[in-house]
Amino acid sequence: MRSKKKAFYKRRTVLVASALCAVAALGLAGIYKMETAKTRQEQELVNWEETERDVIRAGRGDDMQPEAKQDKKASLVEREEEKQNEPEQQEVVESAQPQEAALPDMAGTVDETIVSSEPTTSQTDDQAAQASVQNAINLNFQPENGMKWPVEGNVVLDYSMNQTIYFPTLDQYKYNPAIAIQSECGTPVIAAAAGVIESIEQKSETGLTMTIDIGNGYQLVYGQLADVALSTGSYVEAGSRIATIAEPSIYYQVEGDNLYFQVLKDGTSVDPLDYLK
Repeated sequence: MRSKKKAFYKRRTVLVASALCAVAALGLAGIYKMETAKTRQEQELVNWEETERDVIRAGRGDDMQPEAKQDKKASLVEREEEKQNEPEQQEVVESAQPQEAALPDMAGTVDETIVSSEPTTSQTDDQAAQASVQNAINLNFQPENGMKWPVEGNVVLDYSMNQTIYFPTLDQYKYNPAIAIQSECGTPVIAAAAGVIESIEQKSETGLTMTIDIGNGYQLVYGQLADVALSTGSYVEAGSRIATIAEPSIYYQVEGDNLYFQVLKDGTSVDPLDYLK
């Protein structure tokens, strides 16, 4: 019985030892395989690093002969100079192109200027007609002959450039370079003297305003007008209708409907009452 037990234990010990040996063998095989793979990876890494260094060295030309290195350096320098010169050449070409394109425009401008400086037939005819009218009319206002009243009515604001006068609408005292002749809205306004219309413009204080040149440095200014059918450059006879009275501007609301009438001598206001007869 004891011999059987010893044999049993012996066999079991052998089986356990065999199993342990098998496990150890597998472990050693795994370790060897891992070491082999690690070694292979390290060798591949070394080879890759050497290859990369070779590529970098080849790009820099470290493995070239001195003459080849010099030639490559010169080639790189020339290429760099060409790159630097390319923008300058391009700028020169671009700057030259607008100049060449501008030449036809300049020529066209010059031609147009030359053509425009020469009056057309219609312009020449108009100028000649206007000159002939002025010569025929001979705008030559004589103060002693006086002027016609542009409208009939009372003077509600006198000319005063020596001292201020009271303006009811403005409720203040100020100088007055003209007179305000009372007249109803729609009343015809006549030319106080013969002349040529210089301007027709809208002003905040005097509304629609007309200026007429009557010669010898005299000009007549009519303000607060309506129904003006004439144009600048038109000749008007003394006593001819030039407009009608408009509603007063905001500067003359209290004064009521009136005609603003101003006389200028060489650009300076003078008293209209000295000339109206």
